[in-house]
Amino acid sequence: MQRSITTFGQQRITVDGRVVLWTAPVAQRLFYLLLAHPDGTTRNALIHQMGVVENSFRVIQHRLRQALGHQDAVMEREGRYFLAPAYYQNVDYLLFEDALRRAKCAGDREQRLRHLYEAMSLYEGDFLPDYTDDWAEEIRTTLRAAYVRARMEAASLHCAAVECHSAVRNLATGLASDPLGGEQFHRNLMTCLCSLGRADDATSHYRRFLGFIQSEVGDMPARTTMQLAVQIRDDLPHAALSIGSHLPCQRRLLYGTPPVDEKSHHLDLAHLEHEIQRGKQMLTLLQKMTSARDWKSLACCVQHFLSTHIGTPYVWLHPHCPSVHAAQEFRPEDLNGAGWPAQVTAAFQAMNPAAPSATESDRPKFSDVKATIYLIGPTHQPPLARLYIARQDEEHRRVSSDTELLAQVVSALTDVLSQSRWLSR
Repeated sequence: MQRSITTFGQQRITVDGRVVLWTAPVAQRLFYLLLAHPDGTTRNALIHQMGVVENSFRVIQHRLRQALGHQDAVMEREGRYFLAPAYYQNVDYLLFEDALRRAKCAGDREQRLRHLYEAMSLYEGDFLPDYTDDWAEEIRTTLRAAYVRARMEAASLHCAAVECHSAVRNLATGLASDPLGGEQFHRNLMTCLCSLGRADDATSHYRRFLGFIQSEVGDMPARTTMQLAVQIRDDLPHAALSIGSHLPCQRRLLYGTPPVDEKSHHLDLAHLEHEIQRGKQMLTLLQKMTSARDWKSLACCVQHFLSTHIGTPYVWLHPHCPSVHAAQEFRPEDLNGAGWPAQVTAAFQAMNPAAPSATESDRPKFSDVKATIYLIGPTHQPPLARLYIARQDEEHRRVSSDTELLAQVVSALTDVLSQSRWLSR
């Protein structure tokens, strides 16, 4: 019997592809209470947290077992109640915590980033968003803070490797989830955006943060943050620090004096050469995308570039915003996708928001396919397109250089698709 339990962004339980339907909300509440306490909890605590009378507890258990179709779904041992062990095996929030633990124990940077991205991909929104109970809010706050810390750690790791686009994406995503995650990170994001030639975005971010602080906190940003905003607005020199550090910005060091290798204490010319080579690759791609005359040629250009540099041919660029000039019936086959494995095509189609909705039993199972969506478009605006990328086996695991390259491609696509010739007037 296969079970899958979603708690991030929504509440959903599937058993052998069947979505569990709850006729008694109080039974559903009991299920999630037990799910939130893998070590078990007492009968009195459950009754208190559910706000029910004691003599109704047995009836609620019966309704829970009935909904799940499993008479042994609830267990009692030494005065503590649990769900059956199988219900704790495929739960998104527990998998999220496990991935963060593995990231913490990782032996090197690549492993740490891999586990961090695994955890962050599971976090699709707040824990049990429909529950306002104190116990749910406490866990929700803890998990959100863990997610934001993971974003900031990933941003710091990318920053240290001068993978600035990936650092910006992680910073922006983390701060969007929790604007009070640390004012230093807001300053980091502003200086990072300036380093990428996006001073206007840095100013826009500061204005949003200022509005949030004034309306939600009733305060003003720190003097340091306000001074930085003025310096950026007036195009004045300003200090830039590495993310989560008091060290100078590595990108500025790179484009000024090449950084020094920590082990040999020699100038890290190999790092500089790699950065220049990556810049040449992106320049070539941008030239080809700019000269593309229609959507298909643009999409094929992106597919060929990413297939060459990240090792998977399964790349699909699909229009999202109705204002983008593109054929309505745009299929994976249009990207030379004929002959793709059925699991890959099914994965892309299942992730396409324009596709007809399917029941859980109808959804394809593609456990050996790792598919990811990247939204293309300006920050805080509806996306212009979606970039789908799939890997069919573990041999093509993403490394940090892939992540930075993908972030740069997303940024370049945003610039290209924002041009008037791609948008309806």
